[in-house]
Amino acid sequence: MRLPLFAAAALVLSAGACNSDPVGAGTGSGGIKVLLTDSPFPFDLVARADIFVVRVAAGTDSGSTGSDCSGATALAEPNKRFDLLALQRGTTASLGEGSLPNGSYGAVCITINTDSSSLTLKDGTVLRHDTDPGINWSASGQRIIKADIFQPIAVVDTSATFVIHFDVGKSFIPAADIEPVGTEGWYYYIPAVEAIDPTTVGAISGTVGDSSATPIAGASVRAMVGDPGMAPGTWYVAATGTTDAQGHFALSFLKPSGELLGAGWVYIVECYPPTTSSLGLQRVEGVTVNAGETTALGTVTLP
Repeated sequence: MRLPLFAAAALVLSAGACNSDPVGAGTGSGGIKVLLTDSPFPFDLVARADIFVVRVAAGTDSGSTGSDCSGATALAEPNKRFDLLALQRGTTASLGEGSLPNGSYGAVCITINTDSSSLTLKDGTVLRHDTDPGINWSASGQRIIKADIFQPIAVVDTSATFVIHFDVGKSFIPAADIEPVGTEGWYYYIPAVEAIDPTTVGAISGTVGDSSATPIAGASVRAMVGDPGMAPGTWYVAATGTTDAQGHFALSFLKPSGELLGAGWVYIVECYPPTTSSLGLQRVEGVTVNAGETTALGTVTLP
């Protein structure tokens, strides 16, 4: 089963500020720790999702097309490949530590190397920019992923940590969902990346099982946002994930329910069976997320 993720695959940034109000430029600087995380890729056919991160920078805004952030200051230069599927259920990997001059930062720019990035399927097939099937990265070599911060990150002489969150399930889109003819096995890469103050967000956890209470590994889980009284096509994908061998899942780095902007909007958790299963979709509507807390759903039973 292919999940129709392409409609929500967009570059997103929703960052909490280190201070309650943005500040103007100052003379000091604050320490910054940069972490990398990811919601698990929802397709149970994929074993690895490797992204080669060259550089992470922060700036006043996202700058012009093809360039770095305006007034960019490098936060980290890891020059390293990260398997995003290993960073599940809120797990993070350190990209490095740096410092920023005091001020208000409205964008983060992440430079990746698409030639050194890939997807590896569970049958051992590796999809790259130069394979067939492979990945359409929209650019070869180094590519700058830009993310505006709609709540600017303020740095004021103190240390701060924020998470660069790559959501694989919203970023790697099966090409057959967009162009059904002649694209089987290909993926488009449309980056969905967030910069987040981890103290301002919450999480949802639970277990997926069948009617006999047997845990289901490899189930796909999505946190949707919308009005349950409206058609599912009007909802958007907030986060994606998958269950582990014990059927557990956790969708992390979610905006608190009180900050959802639409009238009647709530979190709706969708649980899908693995590709080869005959079980069906189950939804849990009206889930509340609070900052600094994990909302436990218990067991979600697939019909």
